[in-house]
Amino acid sequence: MVITLLGSVLSLRLFDRSFRKVQPLFAIPEWLTNGGEKFDAHEYISQIKKTGVDCIEFWAKDHHGIAYYDTKVGKRSRIGRDLLNEVCDEARANSISVIAYYSVCWDNYVAEKNPEWAMRDKEQQPIRKYPSKGAYWTWVCLNSPYREYVLKQLREISVYDIVGFWLDILGIPSSPQKGCFCQYCIRKFADEYHAEAPSEAGWQNPTYRKYERFQLRSLFSFLREVRSIKPELMLTYNGSGFLCAPELAMESDWLNAETGSRDAPALVDQSFKARYLRSWGKPYEMATPGGVARWTEWTIKPLNMLRLETAITIAHGGGLTVGETILPDGSLIYDFYRNFERLYAWVGKIERWLVGATSVPNIAILYTMPTHTLAMQNLTAPYHENLPAKLGRLAEDATKNEARSAEPLFEAYGFHRALLEGHFQYDVIHDSKQGLPEGYSTVILPNQWCIMPDLVEELKRFVANGGALIATGRTSIYNEHGEFLEDFALGDIFGVRYLEPSTYPVSFMKIQDDRISRSCPDFPILLKSEALKVRLSERTVMLARLVYPASERSQTRFVFHDHSHPAEPSEFPMITLNRYGKGWCMYIAAPIGKDFHERKDPWLRQILINAVERVAGRLLYSDAPVGVEVTLNRVGKNLVLHLMNHYAERIETANKPVTLRDISIRISQAWLSKKFSEVSKVYTAPDMEPLEWKAEDEWLIIKVPELEIHTLVVLE
Repeated sequence: MVITLLGSVLSLRLFDRSFRKVQPLFAIPEWLTNGGEKFDAHEYISQIKKTGVDCIEFWAKDHHGIAYYDTKVGKRSRIGRDLLNEVCDEARANSISVIAYYSVCWDNYVAEKNPEWAMRDKEQQPIRKYPSKGAYWTWVCLNSPYREYVLKQLREISVYDIVGFWLDILGIPSSPQKGCFCQYCIRKFADEYHAEAPSEAGWQNPTYRKYERFQLRSLFSFLREVRSIKPELMLTYNGSGFLCAPELAMESDWLNAETGSRDAPALVDQSFKARYLRSWGKPYEMATPGGVARWTEWTIKPLNMLRLETAITIAHGGGLTVGETILPDGSLIYDFYRNFERLYAWVGKIERWLVGATSVPNIAILYTMPTHTLAMQNLTAPYHENLPAKLGRLAEDATKNEARSAEPLFEAYGFHRALLEGHFQYDVIHDSKQGLPEGYSTVILPNQWCIMPDLVEELKRFVANGGALIATGRTSIYNEHGEFLEDFALGDIFGVRYLEPSTYPVSFMKIQDDRISRSCPDFPILLKSEALKVRLSERTVMLARLVYPASERSQTRFVFHDHSHPAEPSEFPMITLNRYGKGWCMYIAAPIGKDFHERKDPWLRQILINAVERVAGRLLYSDAPVGVEVTLNRVGKNLVLHLMNHYAERIETANKPVTLRDISIRISQAWLSKKFSEVSKVYTAPDMEPLEWKAEDEWLIIKVPELEIHTLVVLE
């Protein structure tokens, strides 16, 4: 075996430029008598080479706990061959990088041999994933001796010809409650904090907060130990950077998230994650199954779906890693490689317009980690229901009954969807870095319950100096412990004071401002969310008024089987506009984004578009339908415009997507003159076909003749 040591800087540069990666899912469970017999590493890498793939994430150990290399520590595959070495040797000969996949906290072999190492709930029962399905994975605790077991295996793997580790299932389970309460965790917590483990979960319980912090520190210290094995190897874990602890993301060399919450494709979800991951300023990958929906369902995803998922990722500066399944006997499924060859041939042709791309937005959706932590704990007054575990995943997973617990994330998704469908140029950012990023003229706070004091002051300076702010619902009304502040911490900017929640579970709004009501009906607009009653300050302008239903529904007072019709407008505002220093703040007294995310009400979309345009203006307009995502990047001195046809996601059109024609794009000339030199030519890539364009009044107008799945337009 030849060992190649790549410097971490060189490795990261390689990874940052890699847009062609795959992750083979290859498990050989013990009950199979012919497991792995037909796997031929030479044939496998030959197929990979033909596809143009430049990096593979190959399994070194799976969830069963079976190792696919020559381990002296754990359970080796019954095939008796060193598959990792075979693949590394063949990959090196073909200039393909290998990253070692390793399943960390799911290991059925270890849990069976050492049951005391398993994570435990408060009743001291082993914590398992998918027990209701009749087969399950067992969580194993890194505060037990299992940690050294894992580190020994990773040391073994580090001598192979790999460029990094890709760690899967690194975390703390959230069901039946969040955390592990095994004997090792309880003892270690007592030693470090001189306290007993909390008897009850609750973010308002200081001991519980310490216990969560203790478990996070355990994961962070584990990553540090993995890093020390061979510092020049790259390191990441599944989910790094997306709604995770900042310390864990910063310890990762590249970030990643899966394209769908449970089923792929989920394009709006994918676009949200891609924008969020990009905001870290690190290389990132989106991972998608090569099957139609799930990772291990033994299906083949249509090529056009893969192209669309790839387009969304590369448009936001990332790379797509596609999963492929290898049959347990080692047989290859050649349909995957036919797909990959065509997919990556296309990517290879446009890579020159992808490397080094940066976003050029004027709007940021800010999602704060303290808010996310409170929402996932669901201990913020007045909400006291137990948080279902699956809400720890993504908003797309939640049912209507669980919506309140994920309200801030739903709200952010709703604004994201409206801005995407309205063709705005925007980022999704977090508050994990020091300071509010520069370059935005407008910041949106989508029902962000907790805004930390430093960020409050920064937002005040931002608006006072001419920035615009849009905030909704309960933004800034709790502290980081979930304690009710009685008024908005940002109340001076909002220009309103909190009074109390509405007494009705639904409400309506009557719009009084022509710019907000543009293209909307005169009839009051329904909101199936709890509104807040707020009081205007003297100089704040009311743009829309809160309207109650005629009555709360009961057996003696109802009209139909749903809520009552709207009554007369109340005295309370629903949308307000306040001047603060040189800037403006728009406040909306209900989680309108959450409502739009759940119901896809076109009038709510239009109101959100109108509201954002009212304070943020426009960099770009398009007459494309709402199912087209339009994203503008800067690459070197050029502007690169991506158009992505989300309608191609539909199963019935996946093999022959509907082609859209004669799409008009208008880009602000004033904005172009400030940021870029004068445009001299416009063409599509990679075919370099000139496009019709002209400068007219305040706009640079481009005509895109055709969009099937993805069209890339270059402005030089």
